[in-house]
Amino acid sequence: LPALQRIVENSKNADQLVFICFDWKTILATQKEFPENKCYWLSSSKSGLNKKIEQAAEKGLAGVNLKYSIIDEEIVELAKQNKLEVLAWTVDDPKEAKRLTDLGVTGITTNRPKWLKEEMAKL
Repeated sequence: LPALQRIVENSKNADQLVFICFDWKTILATQKEFPENKCYWLSSSKSGLNKKIEQAAEKGLAGVNLKYSIIDEEIVELAKQNKLEVLAWTVDDPKEAKRLTDLGVTGITTNRPKWLKEEMAKL
């Protein structure tokens, strides 16, 4: 984090940075170091996810960033109840992206942003 702090200090767009991390302790430390920036905990597993969502809210994270295939209505609803955003990664299928946005996912990571947006508009 000290090296990251130096980079952020020199950034002209520091207020636009969003931090994501698989490691729980690291994302919590990042949130403490950069309280003005959104921080999201990454996961690809449903195991223990409900508890982590509640803990993320308690610790002041902006939300969770989940592998798209584990996201369902229950997960999104629990996040909303805890005032957290749900982001999804990595989605390159328009039908899957539509499913996620219909559930209320806030953001989607994709390899083809323009194409995905255009294809979703056709659905």
